[in-house]
Amino acid sequence: MYTDSLFTEENLEGMKKLLKRICEGNPDSDEAEVRYCLFAMYDTVNCELMDQKKMEERMTELMDENGGVFNFYVISGLRYTPLIYFSAKENGQMCGPSLVYEGIEGDGVESEAMPVYTRKKMVAQDFSSFHWHHTDLDTVLAAAKESGFKYVIVNPDTTPVLLDIEKTGMVVSFFDDIDDCIDTAMADGIQAEELFPALVEKFFFRNVDCKMKDGSVVSGLVLLPEDDSIDGFELETDEDEDVIVRLEDLAMIRTQEEADYGEYGLEVDSAEDVPEDGGNLPA
Repeated sequence: MYTDSLFTEENLEGMKKLLKRICEGNPDSDEAEVRYCLFAMYDTVNCELMDQKKMEERMTELMDENGGVFNFYVISGLRYTPLIYFSAKENGQMCGPSLVYEGIEGDGVESEAMPVYTRKKMVAQDFSSFHWHHTDLDTVLAAAKESGFKYVIVNPDTTPVLLDIEKTGMVVSFFDDIDDCIDTAMADGIQAEELFPALVEKFFFRNVDCKMKDGSVVSGLVLLPEDDSIDGFELETDEDEDVIVRLEDLAMIRTQEEADYGEYGLEVDSAEDVPEDGGNLPA
């Protein structure tokens, strides 16, 4: 599984030490929480790479995982995945299609869930009488809650993932808080000995100041090194040539400003995959 390269001992230990520093009152994170935070940070850094197809691959790969862990990783990716949901206006209230499931809240108890989809081709049922919306996870959760649902189900006809709306919102807030804490730590400055591979990657495409062990300071935009053998990164500076920063020579690094990744996750592959928002989805 693709997570193997992320959950290395170096990354896990590094994230655990970072959490001890940035999470006041929670110095001893367990391994599961460390993995969740590491995965959330990875998705934030690589949000421009997350699209509907990659999200579907993740859901398929993690189908056999433990439910709690599975949902954490799915929610992390869904933060940057465009989603489709359906609604109709009735008496001024949002009202859309629902699917009924048994056993969510106990044996013999029926519960309704709002269907949500990553792409049009995942919609197997006829919802042509409803309006459809192409939007993000936060908007989906808000719309479902406004319509009176307690659950949403993602891609119910292929790789169904049932999510509790309240708990999902809490997980999203948790991930966002961790990202904010890490960004604050990066702005304050990270000592070279605190760096680990996944954290180094989070500095990519940020403007930084690097204090070197020889006392010099070099500033610029962090880029991937063209030479994979270099244990470090390149800096795009105001000078004619980029500067190679080797981790062994680095004392401290800090960001100058927040990265602006843009809305990469809201791009779609083609108009055929997801038409424009507002009308009725073609049958």
